[in-house]
Amino acid sequence: MCIRDRISPKNIEALAGMGDAFYVNGMFEKSAEAYEAALEVSPGYERAIEGLERIQEVTGGPEGIK
Repeated sequence: MCIRDRISPKNIEALAGMGDAFYVNGMFEKSAEAYEAALEVSPGYERAIEGLERIQEVTGGPEGIK
């Protein structure tokens, strides 16, 4: 099931919250998916941008997320 199917696709706070929850549990691919979904709704959303940056720091970049 896709992240976007689980909650309202326009609720950027919920999407970012899911990204945060997945991140702290080491689920970086799901976390990135949630942050990216938030950015689709609001491209400049700082919380999602920072979340993706944290994931890239931990994984070594986009190719290391999976």
